[in-house]
Amino acid sequence: MPKAVAVDLGATSGRFAEGELTGGKIVFRIVEQIPHAPREIGGRLSWDLDALRGLVRRGADHASGLGRATVGIDAWGVDTGLLDDRGELLIPPVCYRDLSHERAFERLAPHRSELYSLTGCQRQPFNTLYQLAARA
Repeated sequence: MPKAVAVDLGATSGRFAEGELTGGKIVFRIVEQIPHAPREIGGRLSWDLDALRGLVRRGADHASGLGRATVGIDAWGVDTGLLDDRGELLIPPVCYRDLSHERAFERLAPHRSELYSLTGCQRQPFNTLYQLAARA
């Protein structure tokens, strides 16, 4: 029976679980779970990308050991990392909880309606648009 591996990168922990169809339901068993939290790097709250990448790799390795398996990865969808032309990370991804995003949100307040009509992004300071503005 084919199995599935789900990798979940949450705000306070990351985990991967193995799932199998049993009696018409998918039953998951957590294989590994690690706590994680943003840490200050260069005056910004940043994610421990090495730990998160390691967890995703271990989840993928676990899936390949199962033979035929589906892999799904779920993460928060607002934080970004900027890459150079070789695909190398320029600076660590800044956590959505970093206060610089709030300052950018306020700076762009006069343009919120126009920005929303252009992007469809909700008017919340942690969204990617405001994170990028905080870096500009």
